[in-house]
Amino acid sequence: MFTPDGLDFLYNSITNDLLKARVLVSGQYVDVGIQKTVLKTDSIQIYVYVPETVVGTITKYQLMLVTGKVMLERTENLVKDGTRGLLNVFEIRLQEV
Repeated sequence: MFTPDGLDFLYNSITNDLLKARVLVSGQYVDVGIQKTVLKTDSIQIYVYVPETVVGTITKYQLMLVTGKVMLERTENLVKDGTRGLLNVFEIRLQEV
């Protein structure tokens, strides 16, 4: 079981190196913001917000590190119109085995 200090260390290690999120929309990458990060007792949640101005078919979400490398990615197939934004959550489960 992770201690509170261990959880804080993992959370800070991950979130300090996150730069941004990006989505692949109709074949073009678009940078989008990380709205917030949340530490829970067994996971780290990273909320990514795609604004209303992004319109098209979203086929991939990526979390980018300050080094320019991809930390996490998720494939998707979602047609987004311009009527509202879209909130997506990456959840990293923490479990000692």
